[in-house]
Amino acid sequence: MQFPVKFAINGELYHWHYIIETLAFIIGIRVYYYLKKKVNDPISDEQRLWIMLGAMIGALVGSRLIAILETPNELSNITFAILYASKTIAGGLLGGVIWGRNC
Repeated sequence: MQFPVKFAINGELYHWHYIIETLAFIIGIRVYYYLKKKVNDPISDEQRLWIMLGAMIGALVGSRLIAILETPNELSNITFAILYASKTIAGGLLGGVIWGRNC
């Protein structure tokens, strides 16, 4: 078996990952809204929007910053292309939590 596993539609190959990830997001959002109906939420929608925006910006900055710090020899000749291509999930989670909590 060859990885990544793909499937064909009209001769075009697609990754199963796209389908499964999209289903995970849709199911996750539906479960969230179903469970949210049962709880009296102390956070207003506007506050939630700012927290989410802060977490997204923190994840963007954190993922790039930690990835660049992992390769200190690249710091002297960093370009936008290198910064754009460098990402880490750990940095994204850390940045999102830190920046999101401060909003």
